Amino acid sequence: MDSVTARIRVYGLVQMVGFRYYAMRQAEKFGVNGYVRNMPDGGVETVAQGKRTAIEEFIKQIEAGPHGSRITSTDVKWLDQSPRYDGFHIAL
Repeated sequence: MDSVTARIRVYGLVQMVGFRYYAMRQAEKFGVNGYVRNMPDGGVETVAQGKRTAIEEFIKQIEAGPHGSRITSTDVKWLDQSPRYDGFHIAL
């Protein structure tokens, strides 16, 4: 499987608006593995792994965010190496 991994960090009003559950639904929709978690700096970090086209679509949805969120900036980094993820979960 030609799998790629991206780390997506979003900032703005992204905590306390259901962002992690939104990310989990989008991951299921696009067949993406990895995790999402709140960050101490108020942002949300998502690591997404799967086919490149699926990850690109997933990133578009993450950058749009759920209703009630207000994203001020995003940072996407493509990772050369990462562990293999099985499924998608909310990390603490």
